[in-house]
Amino acid sequence: MGIALEKHKSRYWIAIALLLVATIYIHFLPHGEGSLRGEVNLTSFPSQIADWTGDNLPFSQEVRDELGVDDYLLRSYADHRGRSVVLYVGYYRSQRKGKGIHSPKHCYPGGGWSLVEKGLERIDVGGERELVVTRLVFRKNQVINIVLYWFQSRGRIINNEYLQRIYMVLDAILHNRTDGALVRVSAIAYNNDVIQTLEIERQFVNEAYSHLVKHLSQ
Repeated sequence: MGIALEKHKSRYWIAIALLLVATIYIHFLPHGEGSLRGEVNLTSFPSQIADWTGDNLPFSQEVRDELGVDDYLLRSYADHRGRSVVLYVGYYRSQRKGKGIHSPKHCYPGGGWSLVEKGLERIDVGGERELVVTRLVFRKNQVINIVLYWFQSRGRIINNEYLQRIYMVLDAILHNRTDGALVRVSAIAYNNDVIQTLEIERQFVNEAYSHLVKHLSQ
């Protein structure tokens, strides 16, 4: 038991050391950003995806400045049955000098939502490929909000903030790139039914995934 505890502590301090090195490298060393293979343009993201029709949502300049995104998409999609989800994509060309992705784990509590459940969600996206994304369930008064999110960069899908940061450091060292995106799909629970709402979100991700790959791969 003691040996296992010591190993756990060692891994913890190694992770802390890696993140400290990452912070120093990304935020303080004077590196220029390498050239990108292509520019992300989220304004061309389709408003019609299978049976889902999207409408842009208002996004104030103040919020955009706070997030520090270089490009973003905030859109509500609804199908013919009236079921709806909200898709947010925040893209960063560079995550140096204090500029970086804001995790929903921190943003929602700041808006008065209480986190009541956290886990992983597996989503079939076709071609025998399965996404594993983070699932958060928030509550505010009697309203339940279900959030699925992941980090997407250089063809990778990452569901862990620490792992995302490690990959960002490796990309900075090996490719002089720190670009990346946060993809978030959220929905208010229908009749407070979390399972039914998750199924709706999984269906949307399944149909939107190929478009996300196309717009975020570069």
